[in-house]
Amino acid sequence: MMSTTGTFHGATPRAPRTTGWVGWLAVATALSLATSLVASAKCSMIAVHTSEADGAVASSDADAITRFGPIRSHLGRLHGEVISHPVLLSGTDQSWTVRLTTPAGTGINGVPVTVEAYMPVTGDRMPTRPVARYIGDGQYRIEGLRFTRAGWWNVGLAVRFAFGGDSLAFNLILAR
Repeated sequence: MMSTTGTFHGATPRAPRTTGWVGWLAVATALSLATSLVASAKCSMIAVHTSEADGAVASSDADAITRFGPIRSHLGRLHGEVISHPVLLSGTDQSWTVRLTTPAGTGINGVPVTVEAYMPVTGDRMPTRPVARYIGDGQYRIEGLRFTRAGWWNVGLAVRFAFGGDSLAFNLILAR
């Protein structure tokens, strides 16, 4: 029993036992769910390198894991896709070409696009200020990307329309 001073007298309280079949079932279910979530996340990301000279795409798990699209924006007003980028390495300046379209596939032309890149795990931001410049046919050139180190990076685009705005994010994990 507990006294009015908050101390226990007599037997000390014990946590309930969960070693029965119900406890083991809960543990097995949690492990199964965690395993399927990890497998799903790996399947939804692809590793790519794009040569800007010829637009060729080659896979390699050694350098980067990316999710470059096509992806739907947060509010569903647009879709985005990174259509070209150099080999993804930390410590080098990067320029990407991104295509923005309506859900119907029409290019989004000449709207203001703001770029922000950071590491979700640490909150670190790029030392540079990336800039998006419209180059035609719904395509925007993003210049000034510099990933300072290996790890998970989020490159967010905020798009402003006459009727409001929307945003989307590309994710990548740099191995080096």
